Amino acid sequence: MIALNSILLMIDEPVLTNEYSKKSITLLGNIISVLFIVECVLKIFVLGFIKGKHTYLKDPFNILDFVIVCFSILNFIFENIDSGIDLSYVRAFRALRALRPLKLVSKNEGMKLVVNSLLTSIPKLFNVLLISLLFYFVFGILGLQLLMGKISECTIVEHSDSKEHCLEMGGLWVTPKNHYDNIFASMITFFEISTLEMWPDMMFRAVDSADEVDMGIITKNKPYMALLFIFFIFITTFFVMNLFISVIVSKFNEEKQKTEGSADLSEEQKEWVKMQRYMVEVSAPVVPIEPTNCLRLKFFQVVESDIFDSFIMVVILLNTIVLCMEFYGASAAYLNILAICNYVFVAIFTLEAVLKLVGLGPTYYFYIDWNKFDFFIVILSLISLINDSFFSS
Repeated sequence: MIALNSILLMIDEPVLTNEYSKKSITLLGNIISVLFIVECVLKIFVLGFIKGKHTYLKDPFNILDFVIVCFSILNFIFENIDSGIDLSYVRAFRALRALRPLKLVSKNEGMKLVVNSLLTSIPKLFNVLLISLLFYFVFGILGLQLLMGKISECTIVEHSDSKEHCLEMGGLWVTPKNHYDNIFASMITFFEISTLEMWPDMMFRAVDSADEVDMGIITKNKPYMALLFIFFIFITTFFVMNLFISVIVSKFNEEKQKTEGSADLSEEQKEWVKMQRYMVEVSAPVVPIEPTNCLRLKFFQVVESDIFDSFIMVVILLNTIVLCMEFYGASAAYLNILAICNYVFVAIFTLEAVLKLVGLGPTYYFYIDWNKFDFFIVILSLISLINDSFFSS
C-alpha cells in the first residue's frame, strides 16, 4: 500500500487534465487513506493509545504514522467541505500527502536503524557544525585581510588600472559576486568554494588580485594565493566533512549494537565475541613449499630473500621516475635513452616473473593475487614492446 501510494503521488501532477485519471487517482488515494486509518485504529485498539509502557504513542515511528493519518483526515475534510467559505489556504494540507511514503520507515528495520542513527547523531553533529563554522570564520578573516577591495575591475578595460581613473573616464568599478569586502561575504565565498562549485575561477581571481585596495587586477600577480584555496579545500572538504560522516557512522554502529543485543555486554565479553568471530572467519595462510630440485631451490631462495624484494622495489621507483621524465619537444636522442631504460625495466620485471614461476611453482605463484597482477603487467609490457618494434620497423 505504501509503495502504491508513492506511485500515485508521482502520477498526480498539476498538469494532469484527463478527468477520468484525476478521479481514479483521487479514489485510490482515498481508499489507501482509509486503509491507513484502519491500521492506526487497530493498533490503538490492541496496544492502547498512550497510557502504558508499550502503548501506541510510546513508539516514535507510530507517532509518525499517527501524524500522517491525522493529516490525511484533515486533507479529506478540507477537500470535500462546501461551506461557501474560501478555504483555498487550508487546502495547502494537500501538500502534506508527501509525508505518506515516510510510513515505509516504520515497516523496515534497516531504515529504522538509519533514521535512529541520524536522529541520535544530531547533538554531536552540532559540535562538528561549530568546528566547521570556526574554520569558515578563520578563512573568512584571511580573505578579508588579503583580498578586500583587490579583485574589482573597470568596465572599460583600457582604464582598469585604478578605481579613480575608471570613474573619471566614465566607467563602472565592478566587484564580482563572490568577493571578500566584508566578513559575511568572505565566509559565503569560502562556503561556495567548499562545495567545489566553480572554485578554480575564484582561485584564479585571487591570483590576479591587485597589490593595493581599489587598484586594477593584474594577471598572475600573486600565484601563491592558490595555496590558500588548496589548503582551505583540504581542511574543509576532506577533513571537516569526514567528521560529519564519522559521527553518523559511529552512531550507526552504536544503534546496530543495541539492536543486536551487544550493547549490554561488558568490554571483556565484546572482546571474546570479537575473537570468536575472528577465529571463524580467518583461514590458515598458504605458504610456499621449498622445492626439492636444486635449480628450483636456488631460484626459490633468491625470490624469497629480502634483498631481492628491495632490489625490485628500487627498480619500480626508478621506472616510475623514468616514466615522468618524458616531455613534449624532447630530442630524439633523449627519447632513445628513455626507450632503452624502458627495455631494461621490462627485462628485469620479466626475469622476476620467470624466477618466481620457476622457484615458487605456477600453482602458488598464481594463487597470490598480486602475482597475477604483476604477470598481467609483464605480458602487457612485452606486447607493447613488440608492437612498438613492429611499427618502428
